[in-house]
Formats: sequence, C-alpha cells, structure tokens
Amino acid sequence: MPAYEVEHVVPLNSQQKDEIAQSITAAHTSLFTTPSLFVNVRFTDTSNQDVYVGGKKVELSVPRQHVAKEAYLIQKRTNRILAHVRPGGGRSSTQFNELCSKLELMWATHARQSDSGGPDDWDLRIFVLGSIVAGSEGGLPLPKVRLDLTFQPRSETDDANRMIDRQAGEDAKWIQDNFEIFKARANSGDQDYVDLLEELKGRSDLHA
Repeated sequence: MPAYEVEHVVPLNSQQKDEIAQSITAAHTSLFTTPSLFVNVRFTDTSNQDVYVGGKKVELSVPRQHVAKEAYLIQKRTNRILAHVRPGGGRSSTQFNELCSKLELMWATHARQSDSGGPDDWDLRIFVLGSIVAGSEGGLPLPKVRLDLTFQPRSETDDANRMIDRQAGEDAKWIQDNFEIFKARANSGDQDYVDLLEELKGRSDLHA
C-alpha cells in the first residue's frame, strides 16, 4: 500500500534502518487503516547524487579530517522522506500533518545518533505524495479508495462519521474479502501472514 522512500546523505547503520522502518510502520498504521505487512520502506544513500534546492546545487559537507580546521565550511545537506500514499479515502489534513510530526520525531530519535557530518547534515525534508491510484500486494489488487485528482484532504468540518466510514470501509472489506487467502498462506508457513493474522486480532479498525 504505502511506499516510503528514505533518501539519506548521513550514514545509517543496520540498527538505525531497522528502527526507522519500524517507526514509520507504526506511525502509518496508527493513523490509517493499513496492516503493517503492507507498509513498504526503502533506504537510498544519496550522498553522491546531485541535489538542487531553490535552483542551486546543494554541496556536500567535507569530512573534517580532510581539511584544515580554519578552512572547514559547513554546508547544508538534505535528507528526505517521500511518503507515497493512496489519495482520498477520507484522510484529513490533520492526519497528514500528524504523520509529518511523527516522522520528524522518529528521525530525531533514531537517525541523530552519530557524530559524523556537520550540524546541518541531519536536516530532514518530508513530502507526502498522494500518488498511488492502483497496485497490488502479494498478488492482490489494492483496496479501492475515493479518487480525488486534486488530492485535497477533507477538512475537519466535514461530517466525522462519514469520514470514518469512507476511510475504513474499503480497507476493512478488502481484508475480509481476502482473509481466506491470508489464512491459507499463514497455514502454509508464511511467517509474514502469520504475523498479519495476529495483528488483525487487535485491529478493530480493520474489522468489516
């Protein structure tokens, strides 16, 4: 369902990547009706890629050990999280803003654990993109959402009950329609689906 791309110019070790991926998954599933199994996270080291901000190339910081102290110039580097999500579905601007806040906290908690790089190298930019209009997970078509080509989140003044119904309805129905497939895969020993069935027991938002 959602696909998160973490583009980082600062070094991240395996433990940090594990913690960041787990935190992104927890943040998304706490706000939207998505099982953990279907939250995708990919890490890309972009420290050697050309990046432009404001039409100007962003130069990478030079490690301190390679230059004289008095010649060291700190130049901002940019880390990015691109969150590709499904548009519509009753999601509100408040939810997306909360998602950004959770991602900011996650980055501060799990990424800023190294002394490498200059103080500006940990700068994070977040982009939430309503770009997923169709796809498949595990060979199954993604659940339908109300498509809004302008991708305008519903305002908080909308009818809350209708918002909740539209947000949860199709995802919960998709789970129900494919439950026997999930169960068969779990029974065949697929640990991903064993974990999915266990998670569904405690996810009332995914009960049709």
